[in-house]
Amino acid sequence: MTMTQSLFFIRHGATQPNLDGVRCGGDLDVPLTERGQTQVWQAALALRQSWPASQRVDVIVTSDLQRTMESAEIVASVLGTATVFVEPLFRERQLGAWNLASVESTREALVRGDTPPGGESNDAFLARVAAALKSMDANTAGQRVLLVGSKGVARGLRAILTERVTAPRTASAVDRFAIDNAEVLSFDWPRAHAHGHPTSHPRAATFNTTPTNTLALS
Repeated sequence: MTMTQSLFFIRHGATQPNLDGVRCGGDLDVPLTERGQTQVWQAALALRQSWPASQRVDVIVTSDLQRTMESAEIVASVLGTATVFVEPLFRERQLGAWNLASVESTREALVRGDTPPGGESNDAFLARVAAALKSMDANTAGQRVLLVGSKGVARGLRAILTERVTAPRTASAVDRFAIDNAEVLSFDWPRAHAHGHPTSHPRAATFNTTPTNTLALS
């Protein structure tokens, strides 16, 4: 039986490529800047203050990129969430030759749905995010989830989840979905495993079953 649950999402804090206005795909692994760390810290504090204890998340899921893992560790420290799982399938779209190119210079090609030279097609990226979503559903049964990811992953999630109730979104519609660093979103998430204990799943092995170390922040 499918049950709809809120899936909370927070974009990672600012990286240097973000501040420089250039592309940074999942095939470019860079850390947060100090500004990015502060952004995530402030966003997590706002969440802690706005959520009643009964509505706080049980588990945080992140990709294996530095920028999302650092962000997840900060959020976990602030919210007091002990469990942080890593799902590599939630990496940002691979942008190949578009990495470090200006956002403006590549916008038209992205809106057209072009595949970056040496990068990942939009269809392949959405299929990967869909597989990650199914894996996360199976591995977090009965738990409230906050996903820490990149802007492209948020676009992908919105496209996938929207497609379940409306016509498929075009590449240009997905591109118009903007989200700032450390911005928080909430999606309606139809779950096949909303209750009970985590079950086995073909992609379960991608989960890091040992929680990551959280940062000791004061």
